[in-house]
Formats: sequence, C-alpha cells, structure tokens
Amino acid sequence: MDLSFLRPLYESGPGAWCSVYLDVSRDKEDAWTAVDLRWRGLAEPLREQGADQATLDAIGTAVHDYRGAPGLAVFGRDGEVVLTVSLPQPPPRDTAAVCLLPHALPLAQQLDQRVPWLRALVDRTGADLVAVPAAGTPRTARVTDEEYPSRKAAPGGWSQPRYQRSAQLSWDRAAARISDRAAELAGKVRARVLVVAGDVRERQLVAQRLSEELPKMPVVQTEAGQRAGGADPGPLEEATHEVVRAEAARLREEVLDAFSRERGRGGAAVTGLPDVVSALRQGKVDVLLVNPDQLPADGRLWAGPEPVQIGLADAELAGMGVRGPWSAHVDDVLLRAAAATEADLLAVTADEAALTDGVGAHLRF
Repeated sequence: MDLSFLRPLYESGPGAWCSVYLDVSRDKEDAWTAVDLRWRGLAEPLREQGADQATLDAIGTAVHDYRGAPGLAVFGRDGEVVLTVSLPQPPPRDTAAVCLLPHALPLAQQLDQRVPWLRALVDRTGADLVAVPAAGTPRTARVTDEEYPSRKAAPGGWSQPRYQRSAQLSWDRAAARISDRAAELAGKVRARVLVVAGDVRERQLVAQRLSEELPKMPVVQTEAGQRAGGADPGPLEEATHEVVRAEAARLREEVLDAFSRERGRGGAAVTGLPDVVSALRQGKVDVLLVNPDQLPADGRLWAGPEPVQIGLADAELAGMGVRGPWSAHVDDVLLRAAAATEADLLAVTADEAALTDGVGAHLRF
C-alpha cells in the first residue's frame, strides 16, 4: 500500500510516541461508556511507559470526539495528536505502546488491501468527483459546464449542422474540464484506478481523455449510476468497490509474481534484513514486503536523524558519519525508511512469499 499518509509521523525525530489501536464501535446501547472504559484501560499502561499527561489528554479527546468507522488508530507525542486514521474493522485487540518511533505496522496491515481510487459520475453538463486515498479523508469536487447547448438539437432546419457542431464542442469542452480536474484529484490521492460512470457518450469521452492523460492508470467504465437527482447510489457504490477490489487483487498478484520471479537470480528482488536495509538506505525499494509473524522477536535496527540512515549495528551508522545513533523496533525503522523513500508496503503470509527475517523487497532498478 501507499505509505505517504504516514509521513507526518516522521517529520520529527524519535521521542515518546504513543501508538493506540482501539475498538470504537458504537453499535450498542452502552457504546459510549464502553469506548471510554476501553481507552481508560489503555491510558494507565501508557502512563507507566512514560507517556506525558498532556499527550494522554489529547488522545483521550480524539477518542471521545471520534465519529466514524469501528476502528481507530491514534498517534501522539509532546501533548499533541499527530495522526488519526479510521480503521474499517476494529483491531483484533486494543493495544497501546510508547516507543521511540510510531508503531505503524498494525495500521498498514489493516489498510493493506486498500487501493486509492477516483470516480467520476458524468453527464453532458459536468461531473461529481470523489477521490479516496489509502487512508484519510476523501476529496470531492463538482465540475459544471453551463454553456448551451448541452445536447444535440433534433433534425431539421438550415441551422441544424451549426447546432450539432456546437453541441459536440460543448461535450468535448465538458470532457476536457472533467478529465483535467479528475487527473488533478487522482494525483493528490495517488489513485491507482479510475472509475467513470454516467451518461454513456460523455463517459466515453472522459474515459478516453483520462486514458491519454494518465496512460499507466486503469480507467474502468461502468453503466451503474446516474447523475440525475434521486438516483439510487447503491448500484454505483457496489460497482465502484468491485472495481477497486479487483484492482487491489491484481496489483497484489503483480508484486508477488515479480518478487518470486526476480528473487534468487540477481534480479530486482532481495530478502533478509541485511539486503533490505541496504536497499532502503540507497532508496532502491519499490515495494517493501513484510511478514509480521516472522519478524525477529524484539529485533531492533539502528537509526539516525534521516530516515535512510539505518543499519544492523551502531558501527554502520558511525561509518556513515552519524553521531548519537539510536535503536528501535525493526518494523518501526523499516516503515519510516520506506515512507520517506516513497516505497509501498505489502504485508504477506508465509504461503504467499518466503522471506528471510520476515522481510523482502522488490527493487526499482
């Protein structure tokens, strides 16, 4: 998955980071009380681990004010909440820890199957756009084109060809405006698939232009959905999520196949901490593969101020000219480096990929 949403967590150095994963389901009568009690059950262990009261208060407020999906991840330090992320499902269990770096792997695991996407619901006068990142708040926009005519006139009359040409130009202008705005939004959420629905003619024009503007991006048309007021949104939502699920599965298989094919023949795949650390240090990792169940128990890596300053021993950092290196949990250091170098993450099982030390990487070059 795209890790760019984690970057706010790494804009400052190591510290007393509080990482909280909490079931915030509110589907029962006593839900508010239950959530409050669950948070209190985590706050005391955090305090014992060294969390300051201001940070605990800030996280408590974020939990109390949260309205959304049944799971919540909260990261805070120095009296502030730095990042909150909705989880589609409650975490397997409520957890909280204070570490030198944010403990973000459980978050990345749960969001691993999410693919950022954009949908354009179009007609001959404009479009409603929604862009959904891997994590965070969806973006919406409306594109309008009030220019007349918005449809071709009925046959007949000496002015008919002029009206036909004018209507076609209007459709083309609307398609250009829609596709330009859609491409802009797609870039902001780092979309991996585009869905176009609505009026058949305008849908085709928009899909064609998007395919030209974003040639590497899958553009999928669907007949579900109408822009007219009162239309049932259910079929369009179902069709959109089906497209997104299919693209997520395709991308996953693509990475796993490439990793399996390249591994062991000097190709663009490595496994084991020494080789993965070296590749991250050089900014060569395209996708970081992690099997959380096979990571070294209590394993640690050494790190410096810059996310790519990482090594298996403090001597490696000293050799890089890093003063005062520090150590942190393996997965925390790896995710920090991956996010900083724009690498994606794929959480895998032993059946999907054999990884030495629980880590591997597919390389960019």
